[in-house]
Amino acid sequence: MKHVILILTILLASTALAADSFQLTVLDNGLTIYTKEDHSKPLISLFSIVDGGSRTETPDLSGLSHFYEHLIARGGSKKQGETEFRRRMNVLGEEHIYTYDDGTAYGMTVPRENFPEALWRLADFMMDLQPDSVDIMKERTIVMEEYNMSYADNPEGWAYERLMRAAFTNCPYYPTTIGTPEVIQTATFDKLRTFYEERYVPNQIVMTVVGDFDTGEMLKAIRENFGGYKAGRISFEQGRIEPPQTAFRQTADTMNVTAAYAMMGYHLPPAAHPDGPALQVMAHLLGGGSHSRLDQALKVDSNLVHYVYASPDFMRDAGLLYVGFRCDPANEAEALKRVFTETRRLALEGITEEELAAAREKLIANEIMIRQTFRGQAEAMSQAHVKRAPHLATQLPALLRAVTADDVQRVAREYLDPVNATLSLIESPDHPASDYSALAASYSFREGGAQEAVAAVPTLYHKLPNGLTLILHEDHSSPTACVAAFVRGGQWLEGNQPGVAWLTAELLDKGTQKYTRADLQTARDRLGLSLWNYAAEDYLQAGFTGLADKLDSGLDLLDQMLFHPTFPEEEFAKTRDDQVQAIRGIEDQPWELTHREVTGDLFQKSPYRHPVVGVEEAVGKLSRGDVRDHYRKAFAPGNVIVAASGDFDVQELKGRLERLWAGLPAGKVPKIALVEDAPAGGLKIRNVDKAKDQNTFNYTWLAVGVQHPDFLPLVLAKRMLSTRLFYKWIYEKGIAYRMWTRMFPRLGQTRFYFEMGVNDANLPVARQGILADLQVYLDQPLDAKEFETALQDEITRHTMSWQTNQSIADGLGSWEALGLGYRFYETFPERLAAVKAGEVQRVARKYLDPERYVLVNVGKAKVE
Repeated sequence: MKHVILILTILLASTALAADSFQLTVLDNGLTIYTKEDHSKPLISLFSIVDGGSRTETPDLSGLSHFYEHLIARGGSKKQGETEFRRRMNVLGEEHIYTYDDGTAYGMTVPRENFPEALWRLADFMMDLQPDSVDIMKERTIVMEEYNMSYADNPEGWAYERLMRAAFTNCPYYPTTIGTPEVIQTATFDKLRTFYEERYVPNQIVMTVVGDFDTGEMLKAIRENFGGYKAGRISFEQGRIEPPQTAFRQTADTMNVTAAYAMMGYHLPPAAHPDGPALQVMAHLLGGGSHSRLDQALKVDSNLVHYVYASPDFMRDAGLLYVGFRCDPANEAEALKRVFTETRRLALEGITEEELAAAREKLIANEIMIRQTFRGQAEAMSQAHVKRAPHLATQLPALLRAVTADDVQRVAREYLDPVNATLSLIESPDHPASDYSALAASYSFREGGAQEAVAAVPTLYHKLPNGLTLILHEDHSSPTACVAAFVRGGQWLEGNQPGVAWLTAELLDKGTQKYTRADLQTARDRLGLSLWNYAAEDYLQAGFTGLADKLDSGLDLLDQMLFHPTFPEEEFAKTRDDQVQAIRGIEDQPWELTHREVTGDLFQKSPYRHPVVGVEEAVGKLSRGDVRDHYRKAFAPGNVIVAASGDFDVQELKGRLERLWAGLPAGKVPKIALVEDAPAGGLKIRNVDKAKDQNTFNYTWLAVGVQHPDFLPLVLAKRMLSTRLFYKWIYEKGIAYRMWTRMFPRLGQTRFYFEMGVNDANLPVARQGILADLQVYLDQPLDAKEFETALQDEITRHTMSWQTNQSIADGLGSWEALGLGYRFYETFPERLAAVKAGEVQRVARKYLDPERYVLVNVGKAKVE
């Protein structure tokens, strides 16, 4: 039988990426392949999905798609040893592996020259796994730790799990992707092996390839690597469709939490249903951002909740609109009442044309931004195919633009009635849940071709007369742009007011000389921009990203936020209250709590001893005057860096920015006085008692700032240890879902740490084992091959960060703000390659003393 080749020439809306068409090929064995040539970057992204996911699992197989993803990620075949694929991919490029409701994804993005090796390894990795009973026992423990982290110890995750259980009474989207503990703990080797052999067959796989290649050569390479595998069973569909819901449902549970967590699910149609685009617009208007109706009603007008959102999830056979919030328990009933009020108002009163235009613009821009990377395009195409809606990968912007106000009101009336909703509540034990069925009933409203490669343009660096720094990077590979401003200082300028930088940053978009908070949000949504403002340890950042033709409008908003904020009194109080709630929320997340406690023990002088969000006592005392004082101190133009990347002419943009900001008075640039802390004098070990199913423990050492000559050697030490410990404790030992080795770039002394989450029984083994592994690393000479692998791993990770304009602007600006200059980001590979193995071992022995560290454990077990 000849290969079937179909040509898809469906183009996006006029603002979309050029030549956005895919060629479809189906091999004799049923493997479905979409290809799209794009020569704008020397990268290739391949994204494959094994059709099925939790949708095709019977109750006795619940979670096995996800379980097998873990086994495949571990690896082990005739050609590749256990973990070899993942270790090698660290050098070749990026891997993208996950399981979701409708499938299991195996993807990769690599430089063009690395693709042949990556392809044969992926084929072998996916199709020729040879697990054994030892591997299964290890992964069983790891998956259970993931279950604990995602659900048992996570109030938002548990609210989701309970919601899915109550919302889907017949459709197999419950149990969720991770599965149930019963199946995870009892699945036999034979059952798992049969599952793999039946489902990992070519006719159950869709594959999309986007990037710098020739289509004919690419199809030949895929046939050579995947064409020899035989087709298998045609379908695993169960035919279980969820019946229409006819009455409001509620489920509730308790956890040791400081707030109430609510998540509601409204049934929606499957992904291919023609109502999908209108439902996306409806969801965005309802709760898709800080200018949404729910945010206005529950946050801005009443301050009833800490946050609120609405987000649709369209699966192949069903869908849900998630509406969720966190609040003080006393506000729960009123918050739910206002949710029902807003959903009813949307259904009965409809929306304005202005609202519609802003929502459509934002959603269309989001779709184009997602497809800025080759991975985004490939992933969207494969997912759309699995959902039986391949047209959405190319036509969604046009479909969104065609949505009318009448369409939005119609779908709101169809799907937003409370009888179509399921409510999941997570409460503290001392605040039992109320029955909200009567409240819900009272709000019911139902009646009975290839592109030419683009030449690179050098990054432009320019200082205005007032000291403001411009870093401009021209890139025409997508019709998008990002501008990000960095204000140096962060926590270093806070003095005895930890949290004032965070509060100042959060207030930048709450009102300016030209715009109110609502004006800023309306403009952002109308323009389809993503707008942000936040504080980090060493700088504050504000910026935007969106379509390049909105650049001037975005600069106007950014100018107002940076240099003309008014810090309105009414917004100050609300934002400070949000900050206090964020501080309290740290108690609910074990990993965040562990970081807060360990930094407090490690640092004595450095402002890093406090979380960026601050401490409650200090934040509670902050006044609007304190924020104004901090702003005046930090936001002198000479203390500001503006980095931009995107589809613009650097000289034209330079001229625009000069006209916009050159006239600002220079002001006094604040002095950042770094301090030095001494390493731990011995062992600092502390337990934080929390009733959790998992213990989160963190070993921490004092390291160096980015300007210290030992920083880059420590980066490579981190990568070597990360690879060793991750594969040993996740795959070889199989006792943890996460094993992190991290050291973030900081202006001041940073910390080098190991973090792991394990159950009570495995805590002693893990804790002692990590120290033993560290001692071996320090004692033995570095293996030359291992060192070279770590070097290539770090360089590849850096190379992969040059995919979106936002990541490029962030990299250029952040390194400039940290004092190493924007060229450090551009020359990082060469600088790292100059580091010698002897330097790496020297700095590891200098800073990672197994007899001098800080250790904090959060959980029920105790460390001595």
